[in-house]
Amino acid sequence: MARPGLIMGMLVAGAAALATANVTTAQVSRSVIVTVVSASGAPVANALVCAGSATDRAALGGGQTNASGTFSLSIPAATSGPVLITGGTATAGAAITMPGALGMATLRLPASGGPACPSATQTATAPGQLSAAQVAAVRARAGEPVQPMRGLVGDLGAGQRCFGAAGQNCGDMKDEQSTCNSADRTCQINAGSWQHDESCVRRPDGGMCDGRVGEAVTQFIPGMAQACQGEFNKAVARLGTKFTWKREVDFTIRDTTGVVNHAQYCAPKGTAVDLGLGEQRFCCSGQARPISDAEFDRLDLRTQNVAPRNRIGTCFDPQG
Repeated sequence: MARPGLIMGMLVAGAAALATANVTTAQVSRSVIVTVVSASGAPVANALVCAGSATDRAALGGGQTNASGTFSLSIPAATSGPVLITGGTATAGAAITMPGALGMATLRLPASGGPACPSATQTATAPGQLSAAQVAAVRARAGEPVQPMRGLVGDLGAGQRCFGAAGQNCGDMKDEQSTCNSADRTCQINAGSWQHDESCVRRPDGGMCDGRVGEAVTQFIPGMAQACQGEFNKAVARLGTKFTWKREVDFTIRDTTGVVNHAQYCAPKGTAVDLGLGEQRFCCSGQARPISDAEFDRLDLRTQNVAPRNRIGTCFDPQG
C-alpha cells in the first residue's frame, strides 16, 4: 500500500491505537455498499458506480462492481444531507437518492437508457493492460511529473517492491515505512492494501498515493473525497484483525504491471474475508465459505466488527 514516508510513520503509530480502541473507517468515512442488478434481478459485474449530486454525479468518487455486482463506496463522514448514487453499464443506468444514514443501496437497471456516471469516474484496470508508457501518459494528462520519482506507485518505471503489502517498497529504504519485516522477509497484506496499490496506479493523484501531505485531510471536506482514499482507510482499519494475513515475500521482485501478483500475495486458508464485497478473490484458492457460529465466536471484537455478521467468510481450499 503506497504512502508517503511521513504519513506512514504517523499511521503506523495510529494503527496501534486502532487495535485497542476498536476504531473503524467510520470515523473518517462511511461505507455505502451499492449493488447493481439487471432488470431481471441478476447481479451486474463491472458496472460503473459513482456518488455525488445531480450537478456532479461523481463528486464523492466511484468505481466498478465486482463479480457479485457490488461496490463499496467510501463517503466522507462530514458529508451531510442526501447523496445521489448512480450506476450502470454503457447501455443502461439507474440512480437513487439516499438519506445520509443509510449504508446499502440497490440499483435495478432498465432494459436500456437512464442516467450514467461521468466517463472520468475511476475505473478498474485489467491485468496486463497497463504499461509504464501508459502510466506516464496518465500523469502527463494530470499535470504530474512524468519522470520516475521514488516512492510513487504511479511511477512504475523500475517497478515497486512488495506491491500489494501494507507499506511502501518493503519499508527497508530511507523514509519508507511498512508492515514488512526485513528479518524474516514477511509482509502483512489485506484487501485494503492490495486495492490501494492497484488504485494508485490507475489514479496516481489519488489519496495517499502521490506524496502530498495535505491531501490526508480532504476526506473530511464535503465534495473533496479522493479516489483511493477509501482503500487506504480500509487497509489501516484492518491491520491487527483476522482480515489481514502474512506472506513471505521476495523483497527483490519489482512489480511493473500495476496488478498485484495473486499467487505471491493471496490469502491462505482460514483468512477472514467480506463475502459481500467479493473478497474471496483474494483467497489463494479463489474460494471462501460463510463462517460458522463457532468460528465467529472465537474472533476478537475488532475482527467481528469489520463486516456485517452475515457477510463474514473464511478462505478455504476445496483440495484440503
